[in-house]
Amino acid sequence: MAVANGEWTEGLELFSEAFSLLHAQQAGNADRMCTYFVDVCGDFEQKTSEPARSALRAAMRHAQAGEPSRVAECLSCATACLRQQNEKILDLVYPLTIIEEHGLALLLCNTILGAHPEHYRAHLVRGRHYSAMKEYGLASVDFAWCRHRQPEDPRPWNNEGWDCFAQRLFEKAIQFADQAIALADRCAPKFDVPSQYSHPWQLKALASCLIPRPEEAAQALDKLLCLNPEPADAKVYQTLLISLRMGDFRAIAEMIKAREEGSSRGNSGGPEDV
Repeated sequence: MAVANGEWTEGLELFSEAFSLLHAQQAGNADRMCTYFVDVCGDFEQKTSEPARSALRAAMRHAQAGEPSRVAECLSCATACLRQQNEKILDLVYPLTIIEEHGLALLLCNTILGAHPEHYRAHLVRGRHYSAMKEYGLASVDFAWCRHRQPEDPRPWNNEGWDCFAQRLFEKAIQFADQAIALADRCAPKFDVPSQYSHPWQLKALASCLIPRPEEAAQALDKLLCLNPEPADAKVYQTLLISLRMGDFRAIAEMIKAREEGSSRGNSGGPEDV
């Protein structure tokens, strides 16, 4: 029996919501649902097109591996693709990066840009994804495109600054951080940037610690402490300040290295914005 694509879309959306609810409430049921999902997913897959099909295939792989949370992410992605909800799709790129679905994340961005080459946020998100993959040259192309289109947006400046930090280009990182800070002071309300924009200040503080430029680092850390950081971050900033005053740059380097290694981003330990 032929089934309209809209009905398959709605059916998959309902299935995705049910799966996510089961996973959130009862992990055991979600595990069993993984097995069921592998059986029924083939029908869904035949009725969809790329990139929804790729998202379903990824969901099937994670279902077979018994990874319900990853199945839920991929199912959400598939339904967003079928609904052509571009902003929601872009919201899902970073979670897909975290679960190492790099090919799918890149396909999502490229599909949107194929249809809408001037889609600003898709360039910004793709650049961030390239950063996560340590493809810094490709990331720089997207961030430069964004800076050309929206020169007052601090986010592509901040993002490329963190990429410079990841490559140990600390002088360049500070230059990007300074530009992001200056733009945020003037232009944050125009973009999706919080009024207390700490990301470039973190970048400047850490890069200045490692050059080292103690006075600049101390000023940036003082600023961060004035921005009401999370308690764990505040403790790090205070410890860095104490080490700066003692001139213990070896301890500073070790602390920053440990912070990088513990970061979910994996390549610079720094926050980026999309």
